[in-house]
Amino acid sequence: MSRKKIDINKEWFYHRFSSVKLKKIMKSGGLKARKHLSRVDKRSATNGTWNGNHYISLAKRLEGEQTSYRHYIEGEFAFIIDPNIDAIKAKVKDLDSFYEMIAKLPIRKRFAGREGEYQVKGQIPIDKIVGIKIPSGERFFWDIYSKDHNEKELDKILEILNEYNSDLPFIDVERGQIVSRDEIKDYLVNKTEEEKLERKNRK
Repeated sequence: MSRKKIDINKEWFYHRFSSVKLKKIMKSGGLKARKHLSRVDKRSATNGTWNGNHYISLAKRLEGEQTSYRHYIEGEFAFIIDPNIDAIKAKVKDLDSFYEMIAKLPIRKRFAGREGEYQVKGQIPIDKIVGIKIPSGERFFWDIYSKDHNEKELDKILEILNEYNSDLPFIDVERGQIVSRDEIKDYLVNKTEEEKLERKNRK
């Protein structure tokens, strides 16, 4: 097995993705706010969101049930992003018509529905991506869908990384390990079973 220990930076940001989104990001050279995307209905796409057309939502890895990381990131594949970017900490509010309107404006005062959300205006270049966080926790990607669906999704992610000659590492941020691409599939299956057992023993 090819695993290395890695120091986990508490200041890293995270942004979840699917294989479809990964393809677009690799092709365009980075993450982009909706304003910079083509062929998207910006009006409908921003309904009920906090980042509008001008900002990209990120999360920091904080403890707690009601954090952005816990809700949006923990159980998904996500980009790990260098903290040396101009990220604005969002103030927590309940989403209503007033704050939904404010969220769509390109102003620096940002709001969010959960703790630990940050927003970056415009774009984040691909060289700011440190690696790929693998899924974990009770919302674990590997638990949500069928094993067949998950393996196909991972195969697509691996295929895209190879297509663009990307050397982004897979990182288990909970265990502080870099996991090789050769063993990532087995690692995720085993980790799912281990975490299920841990949760069962805590009950």
